[in-house]
Amino acid sequence: MNYIWSILNIGDEDWLNPTIAEVDTVVWIDQTGNTRYYILENRNDADIQRNEISLDNKLSQKILGKSVGDKFSFSTPIYEENFEITKIMSKYVFAFQESCDQFNQLFPSTVGLWKISLGKNDQDAISLDGLEKIKDLANKNYERNKRISELYAQRRLPVGTIAVNIQTNIFDIWSDFTKQSDLGIHCAKGNSDEREQALKQIHDTNKLIVDPISLATLIELNAENLIINNFGKLGIAQSTIDSLQEVIRKNKGISSEGFMSLVGQGENITVSEVSAELIQKKTEHFEKILDWVRINCEIIPCDAALKMKRSKREECNGILGQPFMDTILIASQEGNILYSDDALLRDIAKDKFNVEGVWTQILLMDCLNRKGIENERYHKMVIDLVNLNYHHTSVNSNIIIEAAKQANWKLESPFINVLEILKTKHSDELSAFNVSVDFTSLLWKEQINVENRNWIFLNLLTILTTGRWAPPIIETFKHSIINRFDFSQIDKKNIIELIEIWELIYF
Repeated sequence: MNYIWSILNIGDEDWLNPTIAEVDTVVWIDQTGNTRYYILENRNDADIQRNEISLDNKLSQKILGKSVGDKFSFSTPIYEENFEITKIMSKYVFAFQESCDQFNQLFPSTVGLWKISLGKNDQDAISLDGLEKIKDLANKNYERNKRISELYAQRRLPVGTIAVNIQTNIFDIWSDFTKQSDLGIHCAKGNSDEREQALKQIHDTNKLIVDPISLATLIELNAENLIINNFGKLGIAQSTIDSLQEVIRKNKGISSEGFMSLVGQGENITVSEVSAELIQKKTEHFEKILDWVRINCEIIPCDAALKMKRSKREECNGILGQPFMDTILIASQEGNILYSDDALLRDIAKDKFNVEGVWTQILLMDCLNRKGIENERYHKMVIDLVNLNYHHTSVNSNIIIEAAKQANWKLESPFINVLEILKTKHSDELSAFNVSVDFTSLLWKEQINVENRNWIFLNLLTILTTGRWAPPIIETFKHSIINRFDFSQIDKKNIIELIEIWELIYF
């Protein structure tokens, strides 16, 4: 399958379209209606039983340099045999076509490549039976991807496993997931113990070993140079670089002219088009990432792989994906630590390989603690993580204020996205409560329209109590406001009145 995709992604190269018989070509020869093909090989071990002939073969010497339609003959003691060249093809294209023809028969359970016969109708278009096959395939893909997405949302699959199962490059999966709030990237469990433990690990290590997900995260946040300046060159697996190069090759090959894909279920299947311009833009983006990696990352040999049985390693590669498996193994070597924004991958690394791990927000927190980043820049980067649907991103009252400023004090993105973190599915009740009270204090210090401020506060209470038993939370909220010293009596009275209005509406 790798060979098939490699040929598809090469593009329109002259050496794939030979017009004369030469080495590495397949030549079809006709003799009075009986056609055979021969592969011209510059090898001493050319096997005639596989239709291979070496260049010193008499037949090779007859046909070298000839084109389709050219004729030649062999004289025998009895009569002269006449031949005509009817077709010439690159042996690599020939092997590609053979591979496509035989793939599903040889590997029927392998995902990523299917061949279906569509047939034609009287108007030389796809037959009705062929259209039904296309719809059936689209529906099967939809159901499979839906099930995989459900398992991922339940935190039962790491991102690399999804890439392996649907045969899609990891960077496209990352891009798709970060646009969907119900999927996103599960970067942490969201508790303080987890964060404190991770922060301790940073100071006990020599080198961060970055996986593809965190590499994509750094570039998207424009944080790559910040991390390098604070932690030094990142370690990286060669297979991660290979995956980047594979994406670039694919975008410059079969995908370069744009493509269409089928989207939907049942009878509601539509065609989604990806333009050549978008592919070009993505290619340039990945080339910049690769250039940055070559300068700022160090390729670390995966020595730990030598201690694993080959069968075990291949099994792990088939489950997690080789770039992620290699990253874990390199991180297991002395002085290294795993840098991955996939929390489940870090759990697997810890449970199976005793490898500690960190993620992007933890590194940003450490930079903030050591004065390696300004508060304002840290707040904006955390908001960017929230907008990328990184669960569970830790926020504080200052970050929420910054998000509100960016939204011009309206319940719009990114403010509403950050507020959503206070809901029960993203944070524990005590943390959400304390952040909400602190945010209220900061909100009342801002010089903004009173109506906007009050509307924000009422929505804050709604979000805080979503999925939680509201009465005790609201009662405690009142007491906290009354007992704080940073509110004037007028402000306290105003806030309590708003809380009572909220209670009338929701109780």
